[in-house]
Amino acid sequence: MQTSKIRYGVLIAMASLSMLLAGQERAAMAGSVTFRRTPAEIPQSLQVSYLGDRSSGSTAFLNGIPRTNTLPGTYRVSYLKPNSYVACSGPTSITVVADQNMIVDCHYFMPETGALRVNLGDAEGHGARWRIKGTADAWEKSGVITLAPGAYTVEYRTAPGWSPELPQDVEVSLYSVSSITAGYQRVSNHGYVSVTLQPATAVAAGAQWALITDSSEETWRNSGAVAPALMGANQIKFKPLENWQAPANQNVNVTVGKTTRVKESYVSNP
Repeated sequence: MQTSKIRYGVLIAMASLSMLLAGQERAAMAGSVTFRRTPAEIPQSLQVSYLGDRSSGSTAFLNGIPRTNTLPGTYRVSYLKPNSYVACSGPTSITVVADQNMIVDCHYFMPETGALRVNLGDAEGHGARWRIKGTADAWEKSGVITLAPGAYTVEYRTAPGWSPELPQDVEVSLYSVSSITAGYQRVSNHGYVSVTLQPATAVAAGAQWALITDSSEETWRNSGAVAPALMGANQIKFKPLENWQAPANQNVNVTVGKTTRVKESYVSNP
């Protein structure tokens, strides 16, 4: 009788182990899918229908969040379009590979529009920006914008420590996303600027500084921050504060590879 109990217990343990190993094997075989949607006003969740040999269904994918435990294979995909949007650039077929994350970009189009995606690369972190030439639009980071079909020229803002990027021509087609990549190249013609602001009460009240560039965009920095700057003459401005007199703009000379340090004080208004 004791022997039977032992054998029965061993069989249960072996069955449990087999189920555990099967679950681990399935997880090891699985991949994941991440849907990224634009423009920003599209709802946070994206309703997607998918059909494959081993898995199918219709579900809401959160923007940019991987859906794990997806069986490898090829899936047909369709997208539920929100009101007023007539088309989507997302692929109609995707292939999921084990242990890999499949990223799917979906741009939704209003009637009679196309889109442009611009990638600035690492230069973006140093101030690189872009916009459509001939407009007064704000400078953009890497991303996608909606445009009417037609020919455009993209212009780029100067980024300290990077070679200037020449304008690029691009054609935008109906219900399609055109993509270009900026060709910024890292160069050694820059140094750095660091500004310490006083007194501490002004800093606590929001005192900040910025380098004046050829762009209308201002990057306000905190006291003690270090910013890349082109070699030669640069100008610093100071953020206006209520009840405080901000310092006047200051000229500084930047040397390649060196940090120019500046101290300035706000004065409390009587």
